[in-house]
Amino acid sequence: MPTRIDNFIVWGHGVQYIREIMCVLRENFEIIVIHRIDIDDMKRFIDDIYACDTYPLSHLRSKTKYLRTVPHEIISITVRNHNVQEREAGKGAFKGVQCDHVVKVKNDIRDRFNPRRSNGKRSEQHVIHGTDYESQVDHILNIIGVKSRKYYTARKPYHLKGKFSKEIIRSVDELLINILGRGLMRPQDTPYFKYLSGDKQAYYDYFFPRMGTQLKEDHFPEAFDLLLENYDKLPPPKVVGVVVKDGGHRVAIAKFKGIKHITCLQ
Repeated sequence: MPTRIDNFIVWGHGVQYIREIMCVLRENFEIIVIHRIDIDDMKRFIDDIYACDTYPLSHLRSKTKYLRTVPHEIISITVRNHNVQEREAGKGAFKGVQCDHVVKVKNDIRDRFNPRRSNGKRSEQHVIHGTDYESQVDHILNIIGVKSRKYYTARKPYHLKGKFSKEIIRSVDELLINILGRGLMRPQDTPYFKYLSGDKQAYYDYFFPRMGTQLKEDHFPEAFDLLLENYDKLPPPKVVGVVVKDGGHRVAIAKFKGIKHITCLQ
């Protein structure tokens, strides 16, 4: 089955719904990386984003004028699309390639979260933008000033270099998890473990201020719940010595479940 990389931009007036929007995206795509960006010059940013769009610029300027009035921040979500449904759509100056799956998801989100008109119907002040074809992803990532699509898709996880192939058994209690701003911590002392133990606010206070800036992977609470639900199907965490380099949430789940030893890759 063909796959491709797509990107979604949640505009400033949609950021308040990011948890709900992420749930929709997660159900339909594999989340790769999340970037949260403050925008200084909104007009220029909008023009740059739509510069590679297939629609005429005059149409796009009228279509996107409302974006100048929304909060000047965006959340970019780059995904792997496993349900590619590409086709040519539109006519004349509006003709171009699009993926029907991306269009459906965009419209589902817009139906739920676009501002409403006075008659209760959905306005066209879209809270989310999605790519029509894959090269638009490179264009968007370049504009928001982050690394290329190739960087984020060449390996899993993208931020971890080197080979981790040797299986070893580690005591869960000897493993250390790096918590931003706090250093290395035992699993039971982390915000992850507190979330599992019922103190969800401790996790919210850690994750949400860093979401899309220091923490760019999908560690939203709902994604964490799915990890817990599917723990037995998850790959082993990756470690260097006793320091967890990838899989801190998984190690915290193991501790929460009372698991004494865990298979790791080093």
